[in-house]
Amino acid sequence: MKDLHGDYFLLKIYNDSALKGINIGALRSLIQWRQDLSKQDRDFLDEHAAWPRELVYDGRDFIGTMIQVAPEVFWRIKNGEKEPRGGSAATSTLKNGEFFNHANRLRIMGSLLSVILWFHEHEVVVGDIHLGNYLIGSDGSVMLIDMDSVWLGGTHAFSFTENPSYAAPFDKKGIFTKRTDLYKYALVAIRTISQNTSALKLNCCSDLIAVDQAEILDDWLNGRSVDGGLSKLLAEEWIACVDKKSGREYIYTNKSALKMHSNEQKSRIRAAALPFDTHTRKLNPDNAGPGVTEPPSESDVIHHAYSRPYNTDRRRMLRAETAPWPDKTTSGAKPRRTSSRTRIAVTISILILILTFIAFVFLGNRIPGKLGDFATDLRSRIEKIISNEKTVTSTTTSLTHVTDLQVGDCYNEPDPASTTTNDDGKRQVGSVEVVDCEVPHQHEVYNNYKITLSTFPDSSTMQSQIQTACYSSFEDYVGKSYDESQYEASTLTPTENSWAQGDRTITCTLVTKDNSLITGSLKGAAK
Repeated sequence: MKDLHGDYFLLKIYNDSALKGINIGALRSLIQWRQDLSKQDRDFLDEHAAWPRELVYDGRDFIGTMIQVAPEVFWRIKNGEKEPRGGSAATSTLKNGEFFNHANRLRIMGSLLSVILWFHEHEVVVGDIHLGNYLIGSDGSVMLIDMDSVWLGGTHAFSFTENPSYAAPFDKKGIFTKRTDLYKYALVAIRTISQNTSALKLNCCSDLIAVDQAEILDDWLNGRSVDGGLSKLLAEEWIACVDKKSGREYIYTNKSALKMHSNEQKSRIRAAALPFDTHTRKLNPDNAGPGVTEPPSESDVIHHAYSRPYNTDRRRMLRAETAPWPDKTTSGAKPRRTSSRTRIAVTISILILILTFIAFVFLGNRIPGKLGDFATDLRSRIEKIISNEKTVTSTTTSLTHVTDLQVGDCYNEPDPASTTTNDDGKRQVGSVEVVDCEVPHQHEVYNNYKITLSTFPDSSTMQSQIQTACYSSFEDYVGKSYDESQYEASTLTPTENSWAQGDRTITCTLVTKDNSLITGSLKGAAK
């Protein structure tokens, strides 16, 4: 199915038994957790895990989640059919079509361990780890799947049926910790390295890895913790078994983890094209299924006034609703970029014009007639400006759709004459002018809050949501409580129309009491 931007995602539909015990709030927390990550962490997550992106409803009933499609590198052809390459593919032999040699199997295990350790550093317990719950890329990369069953902040969305052969013997049944994650990982590593999918003990692969590496796996099998530095070192050593630059492959053979060249047969793997088109395209409304929507032609976001609690006589500061989403081409695809040759030609032409103008101005006194007089006069004016130390300051601005505003953005609203008004008398606005905060501006975004309700809130509920979103976060950002501050708050909230298109964000912004402009960021200003 498509999201609001026209990109394809997989729709994971839950069966009745899963829906009975599901915790919708925990699922929402997973989605919000991803959004709260830094860009670097979010990029890592998206590259290595099929994390839930959105909740999907059929009418009022929750039916499943949207997850990203695994890139082409994770697909293969088996028995003439395209399918994702699961973790058990690394245990296969040559007769099954694809083959990962020993060095590449170690590299894959290093990649898997590094991903698990990244989650542990972010206080996430993966829980359901086995050969079928991750994908292998033809480049040795790893992508975890079924991430809606992880434990985040001590809670989880639903309980999965544990595979008895992966159940840790030292923790309470149904309770998962970092220790159980490493136990399950050790089993996966043993089965992958030894190419024995039923192996339970370390002796199956103890002669295939260095002694100190085997000792770490043995600690995990017995529920003993391992220093985080050693865990990362193990992951790095195994990833280094394949040197992409030189094309050489190594294995570790002794206690000092000395690398030796691998003389094994080369791996035979290849990526397959995805079995369906994931490029953005215009969806035929006649073929659209439940929950599949076009990018909205209009997105409504209301700027609400935010008044102090119990202060009913304050002036309401109603800000704008928004109009259309950013323009797209009729095909739904992004406009093509100018070719490199065209850019070079344009750049050279501009440079020639600039040089010609400079020569005209400063050598114009040698040109006879009126043209020479004009050049001389123009040069005199330029020299006068320079001598009077008159400078021109340029300000970089950009138009941003209101639903794309981020915390810390400073912006100005458009001219009221260029906007429309809805039935409630609130202005509708499409995009706002984002500026550097050092430039005088009207608003500064200090919080983006996700509404977790399943239905569009009425007026009183919306005000309650605004209170939750913008009151305490004001002091966290400004450094002074809302009641004591010399600044006020304004908000952007969804309308029924934008809610239907998936808009759930309340955006809290800082404004002055007299509508005067702000210069500089107010983060930590304590005013």
